[in-house]
Amino acid sequence: TVLMNLGFTAPFLGSPFTQVYVGSNGILGFGTPVSAYQNEAIPSANAPNSYAAPWWDDLDPGVGGRVSRMTIGTAGARQFVVTWENVPFYGAAGSGVTFQAVITEGVDGVVFQYLDTVGTSTAHNGGASATIGTENADGTRGTQFSYNRASVTDGSAVRCAMPNTVAPLTVSTASLPAATTGTAYTATLTATGGTTPYTWSITSGTLPAGLTLAGSGTITGTPTTATTANLTVRATDPDGRTATKALTLTVRAPLTVSTASLPAATTGTAYTATLTATGGTTPYTWSITSGTLPAGLTLAGSGTITGTPTTATTANLTVRATDPDGRTATKALTLTVSTPILQIAQVTVTPGRSGTQSFATARIRVVDGKGAPVAGAQTGGQWTVPGFATSSSNAKTGADGWATVRSRNYANARGRTITFCAVGATRTGYTKATTSTCASAVL
Repeated sequence: TVLMNLGFTAPFLGSPFTQVYVGSNGILGFGTPVSAYQNEAIPSANAPNSYAAPWWDDLDPGVGGRVSRMTIGTAGARQFVVTWENVPFYGAAGSGVTFQAVITEGVDGVVFQYLDTVGTSTAHNGGASATIGTENADGTRGTQFSYNRASVTDGSAVRCAMPNTVAPLTVSTASLPAATTGTAYTATLTATGGTTPYTWSITSGTLPAGLTLAGSGTITGTPTTATTANLTVRATDPDGRTATKALTLTVRAPLTVSTASLPAATTGTAYTATLTATGGTTPYTWSITSGTLPAGLTLAGSGTITGTPTTATTANLTVRATDPDGRTATKALTLTVSTPILQIAQVTVTPGRSGTQSFATARIRVVDGKGAPVAGAQTGGQWTVPGFATSSSNAKTGADGWATVRSRNYANARGRTITFCAVGATRTGYTKATTSTCASAVL
């Protein structure tokens, strides 16, 4: 690269210059040398910056052709012309390419002119491996006419002025929606900036089994296995700009209601049951899609059924679980509410005497199906003493669930066995006890 005087002042991207660096690789530097032979897309923070590139490629004037410059014209309209004449590509000796860069006094911008764009190496012809354009001093903006694309022909010309306003290429997809095994999946990657259309690829990681990424950015397929895939996607625009982003794609098992059945409820007794599900994404939100809960019971969104049922019934209902991603699952369930069952839990007989008379006292304990004492239950039974007529007596249970009954008096019955058999219990709101429970004592 050689620093040369323009012979006048020319603006380049808004700044005045009187000198320019002429590089052998088809590039001019404004304020900084330009010796790099490996071209890059525009813009790039990498050196060089602040340059005009009529044909930035790995050229080799050392083995053929020449690079020359001249200042022509009169004051106020002078031009500085750099010509790369029949310059071959590195490693491809023979005929080369011929082109010019023209800087005009007082005019911001550079004109590129092309006389011969076909050399010995067809891989480079027309600028197929070159960068053509201009870039500002910090590599944040530039006018990219082409990058590694055959874009110029014999006799053509390009004028590059202020940098264009193409925004940096950025992957705008924030996250990927979750997928479900066995369910068709579609998601589209998006980007902003650069030049459309974008071409998409994966630079690290792999998609879950069953899914593929098209070059257009669409991820499709039917995932086969629950997993979490961490991958990096890349968008590339036609001018060679690239942008990458790390994303996660989670494949979940299908959402399923796992509650097999609901426990039975009892009128007047507090009830709690929790619906459960598997798969999908937690937390789930629960609702009833058909049928209703028995009176006194409610379903919370968390899946908990609570309350105190008031009426014996059988409720047929369908519950639905919904996850945050909108997946749903339903299940038909039955909830049976019955009245509490009375049971004779215990009978005791205690003998007694009154003068020459014998008698006995029986204690009867009445409980519900859960073993809790039941107050106000009507119960009773029969007394039996060998040689005497059978008699009966009854009473109501107290707060402790016990009822006390007394036999009649028996004369001359001392030493005989007396038996009391409780034959049931009843109370409003309960299913009556029908079994017989007996106890005996010696008078």
